[in-house]
Amino acid sequence: MASLNSYIQKKIIVLHEDDSTQEAARAMRDHHASTVLVAGAEGHLAGLLTDRDFTIRLVANSDSTDEPVSKIMTADPITADEDSSLDDILQLMEAHGIRRIPVRIRLQPGIAGPRWGLVTLDDLIAGGAVSIQRLTRIVRGKVRRRIAGLWRARSEAHVQQTLRNFYRRVGDLADITPDLMPELSYFLLGALFRRISYSAASHFTAQLPKQLQEALFELPAGPDRDITAHAILDEMIFRFHFTEAHAWSVLRKFYLALAEVMGPHLTEHLKAELPADLQDLFEQPPEQPAIPKPGEERSRRQVGRLELQSRSFESGQTIPRDYTGDGADRNPSLVWSGIPAGTQEFALICEDPDAPAQQPWVHWVVYGISANTSQIPEGIPTQPEIEYPVRLRQGKNSSGLIGYQGPLPPKSHGFHRYYFRLYALDAEIALPPGATKGELLEQISNHIVAEGSLLGRYRREVVGRRHDAVA
Repeated sequence: MASLNSYIQKKIIVLHEDDSTQEAARAMRDHHASTVLVAGAEGHLAGLLTDRDFTIRLVANSDSTDEPVSKIMTADPITADEDSSLDDILQLMEAHGIRRIPVRIRLQPGIAGPRWGLVTLDDLIAGGAVSIQRLTRIVRGKVRRRIAGLWRARSEAHVQQTLRNFYRRVGDLADITPDLMPELSYFLLGALFRRISYSAASHFTAQLPKQLQEALFELPAGPDRDITAHAILDEMIFRFHFTEAHAWSVLRKFYLALAEVMGPHLTEHLKAELPADLQDLFEQPPEQPAIPKPGEERSRRQVGRLELQSRSFESGQTIPRDYTGDGADRNPSLVWSGIPAGTQEFALICEDPDAPAQQPWVHWVVYGISANTSQIPEGIPTQPEIEYPVRLRQGKNSSGLIGYQGPLPPKSHGFHRYYFRLYALDAEIALPPGATKGELLEQISNHIVAEGSLLGRYRREVVGRRHDAVA
């Protein structure tokens, strides 16, 4: 049998990976070549390009002929050395189901870098170097791999289409833009996954597209009982920079759309694993009022939405030092809009749900705010009652002090969240200065006609002026 060297094609077209596919096609046409080698930036062998690559990857996919050959070549091809035997080459062809193998030629004086040749199955067959039995095995292996590749491609395409269909259907039902659906779906489905038991989560995720199943099973197993409707809402406000009203609307619409996609039977199984506040998200229509916040009584009538903002920081962002216990401890400015008709006055509560205490740490209690105003300027006095620049009364914070007390979380806690919640009331509340949060909520619970919230965050980085117990 002849040596491998007699079958190596040594006059091979070598292109650069940045050359266009149009240039490659012209070179192959002009030299009547069915295969070219592709060199990388440093002269190494980057890939192999065949006439079949053009047919399947370029024409079938309608890609531009201006694209570089690196887009359609077979990258990192199987190679051999010039010293390899014919049997070595045939074993590689049989094992990998390939017909062409680049061969590294030994360096010669005056020639920089490795030279490459090419061995093809067609040349070996023409030279009588391949037995019928081996040729049969090579062809069968190639067919098996091609079929497997087609099934993998078809399966992957099916998986991708299933995911797109899921995003489209839920997004259309929930009126969520396509660009937001992937991240929002992962977050909201992940909240359900972590809230229920592992066995229930396995059944639940089996109804979802494959990519979502794989992503969700990377999350910690449940049940995580800290996940509530309001915990999800708060994280949406921070993560997606939603207002509270928008976050609440998206949250309800998404789960209602999910229920429609899953169907009533699967939805009931999922709801059976959830607490009441999360069960409600699969039932109540979008126009229903928000669910009660933890520890608060809430009227069942329709509650409108106020848009609450601050000129001192953006919602979901870090509260500047000047408005914390590490700084001047001044209250930030607050402005609001969307005041409903019939509003008689406003009330405000600021609290930290991340404080190391049984209840959220209250930082500010304000009420009797004039219905004629739509803002509280920064740095108002910490007095029980104020007439200027805005009329209001102030209650006690969790330290038992009157007025605003800025964030000062423990140094080891990382970021804490601070919620400013504003309530529009349909009656004036006869509550003297110095009331607590609980006393205020008891008075206003049946008079709330609209509400809004603003989220700020703060992490303590330096030693503050007060004791670490303040949150």
